[in-house]
Amino acid sequence: MTRSIKTQLSLALMAFAALFMIFGGWLVYNQIRASFYREFDERLRLQALSLTSGIRKERDYVNVIFSDRYLREFTQESSTWFFQLWAPEPLDRKDLPNTFKSNSLTRNQDLPRECGSLDNPVYINFQLPNGKPGRGIGITFTPIKDWSIRRDDRVKSVDVDMFMAQDRTQLDTSLRAVAKHLIIAGGIGLFSTIILVPPLLTRLLRPLKLVSRQTEAINADTLHERFNPNQPEEIRPIILALNGLLERLEISFVRERRFVSDIAHELRTPIAEIKTFTELKIKWPDKTEGDFEKEILKMIRRMESLVSNLLQLARMESTPSDTLQSQVEIQQEVENCLGQLTQIIESRNISIKKQIEQNSSLLTHPDILHTIVFNLLSNAVYHSPEGSSLKIQSSATPFNLCVTNPAPNLKQEDLPLMFDRLWRQEKSRSSTERHGLGLSLAQTCAEALGMKISAQLDQENRLSMTLQLMGDE
Repeated sequence: MTRSIKTQLSLALMAFAALFMIFGGWLVYNQIRASFYREFDERLRLQALSLTSGIRKERDYVNVIFSDRYLREFTQESSTWFFQLWAPEPLDRKDLPNTFKSNSLTRNQDLPRECGSLDNPVYINFQLPNGKPGRGIGITFTPIKDWSIRRDDRVKSVDVDMFMAQDRTQLDTSLRAVAKHLIIAGGIGLFSTIILVPPLLTRLLRPLKLVSRQTEAINADTLHERFNPNQPEEIRPIILALNGLLERLEISFVRERRFVSDIAHELRTPIAEIKTFTELKIKWPDKTEGDFEKEILKMIRRMESLVSNLLQLARMESTPSDTLQSQVEIQQEVENCLGQLTQIIESRNISIKKQIEQNSSLLTHPDILHTIVFNLLSNAVYHSPEGSSLKIQSSATPFNLCVTNPAPNLKQEDLPLMFDRLWRQEKSRSSTERHGLGLSLAQTCAEALGMKISAQLDQENRLSMTLQLMGDE
């Protein structure tokens, strides 16, 4: 089951908050820890330097001229500071070994001998001899000669290793306190996020809830309503898209309703006439005048033509991509369609002027193209005044076919409506010859072939219907 946007956002924000708390807490802790250690190490360094100033090189030994008895922090009772010295010569006196320890260290206790230079001392964490955690500094230095032998070049300088350490229990305790407070602060922050994020998201997502409720209330009778575009920037594109969809649906519903009404209007007259003729024939079978059967057949053929055109239109709208292509000669196609209209052309005394490129052809579906061309020519022939002239023009590159005929009663506002199903300019719909489906069918067929039909009305009220490939404008 797909989680809601609110749930996904809540989880994402909580995960981000948790990561932020963890990473931020880790970063802050490390900064504080580094600051504490810098201060601790600086104290170690200064203490070590102070001790080096009390060490002198004598002729046969290295003299330690300070006494840790007077350094209270190095006493055995204190046991917080420790140091140890190593030299290639005896330390403190000639009869003593080459190592020297603070009073805080017993005879069997030693510090690690890890030393660096004065400029780059070694700092390490380790366990003190008394079992407590400690941190030490190790340096190697050269004691200055005693004033009595400074000018004696026979006395060589020696290097002394010193390692000094301090109990870091208090440092670790402080760092644990900092970590504890950071964990508590992070926990409070995460708990606050968990508590505050869901209601905050509920408030922020309220416009989506309103859009959802309004969408649920939409039906065929409320398509005229629109969503309020004054919404947050993230929702506004959805609102505009929904409003556009509602507008298109409203137009489609209006057309469908008009279409149903027009079909009912078209069928009502022949059905009423058939009913009247049939009732008269039943009531007075011997007194009915006129050619009853032929009239009935004429009405049935008219309804059959209407239904056939509607079925063809529906079929093209539902399966527009079902096309088998082949080369179609444009001039031959036009001649074939004019041949089917020869009778009506002659009866209305319509003259035809053709300007068609020789040997021009088009790779397309021949039957669908025939439907388009026939309906364009048929519409022009039927709606041109008697004795008028009809012009047919065609070019191959780019392909277009233009049919121009006089349309004295047509207006500019009629052009967008001409391709609607069952549309006729005469509002009474009294004509029994035309159903108003030709141009709609031609437009649907054109779209199936990747073409389009455009209509233009010039200043002399001549209507031009142009068939062309989409993009070739």
